[in-house]
Amino acid sequence: MSASDSIPDLSESWWRSLKNSRARQRVAAALQGGAVDRALGLIKRWEKQGGGAEAERWRYQALVEAGRWEEAWKWAKRCRKTDGPSWRTRESAALKKMAAAALAAGRVVPLEGLEGVERHVPGVTELDGRALHFSDGPSVHAAWREIYGQRIYDFAADGAPRIIDGGANVGLATLRMKRLFPQARLTCVEADPTVADCLRKNLEAAGHADVEVLQAALWEHAEGISFAREGSDAGHVEEGGADSERVPSVTLSSLLKEPVDLLKLDIEGAERVVLREAAPHLHRVQRLFVEYHSYAGQTQDLPELLVLLRDAGFRISLLMPDAISPRPFEEVRTSVGMDLRVNVFGTRK
Repeated sequence: MSASDSIPDLSESWWRSLKNSRARQRVAAALQGGAVDRALGLIKRWEKQGGGAEAERWRYQALVEAGRWEEAWKWAKRCRKTDGPSWRTRESAALKKMAAAALAAGRVVPLEGLEGVERHVPGVTELDGRALHFSDGPSVHAAWREIYGQRIYDFAADGAPRIIDGGANVGLATLRMKRLFPQARLTCVEADPTVADCLRKNLEAAGHADVEVLQAALWEHAEGISFAREGSDAGHVEEGGADSERVPSVTLSSLLKEPVDLLKLDIEGAERVVLREAAPHLHRVQRLFVEYHSYAGQTQDLPELLVLLRDAGFRISLLMPDAISPRPFEEVRTSVGMDLRVNVFGTRK
């Protein structure tokens, strides 16, 4: 037997495993002792020595234990490009923690993280490099995903289209329309006084002084109406409700004195009443969006709404993103009192 035959075959992977084991022990000891910066320094050295995916995971863990959520989020986002599924969960968790910490401290909250923050807590995020005030982070995140991600309101037009944003909330749809059509002539209608205040601040921050804002509820008359404030996107007309307050009201027909390129209505259950009042004037509307809502225990009037729109000459498309009850035969669920939400699009040939 030669001398070389007596030496075990220590492969490169074996040596790497040994190095990783030692590095892991040193990093773990540093973290257990609360020496996060030392642990990060050891991890950096480990990465240079080829620590690979394991060193990446330990870096994330060290940042999490230190409560450095923004760094953890950015690191997870970077690592997701090479190892998607496992890092996507880490990225989401760090983002939610980072957003919650920012909201609690009164700092600017990342728009992507609004989904995971506490409901009905006001704050500020950023959109297109400008401040965006909100009264409820999760509902703003959902709207942003639809309006900017899925672009559900986008259309083609020349010049200065006329647009009515009924149920404008904090103004995401209006801001999107102004990005697409800087000269657009817009009227926003928002009943909730707190939300309307956010809307005005956001339009001011974006430099859109030409947008008309009506702090009022769309209804079948202009005599004022009881309105239940929900603090987000679900405030609704509620005549005689114990927790409601009186707000001004305005009719849709009063806003349809000229051709309208887009009429958007997200008015939490008042859709058919408002459109019925304006039916003689709907021929002036080229495109229409209605977010239909029905409330548990109340008669659903979606069929009547669709007939009304058909008779006004619209071709109807229906979409149901994020269904409240994905398996209604098993369970009919509710969300903020609603058991159905349907996006109704009306177009003309």
